[in-house]
Amino acid sequence: MHHDCLPPIVHRDISSKNILLDGEYEACVSDFGTAKFLNPDSANETTLAGTHGYVAPELAYTMEVNEKCDVYSFQLITL
Repeated sequence: MHHDCLPPIVHRDISSKNILLDGEYEACVSDFGTAKFLNPDSANETTLAGTHGYVAPELAYTMEVNEKCDVYSFQLITL
């Protein structure tokens, strides 16, 4: 999910309403309004953003955003 961009971009709001399908039924992520560039030299603390029910629990407790927050949201969609 985060391999082709430098610095990494964390979407912070991956939910079923932000996944679109193209003409060949490939999934595309939309609505990057809450996205954040990650700084590899910092703790990347942030405010809570995202759709209730899709936010990773560790983000709610620590307020530290990383790629794993998007992976958690994505796995909820696939579940």
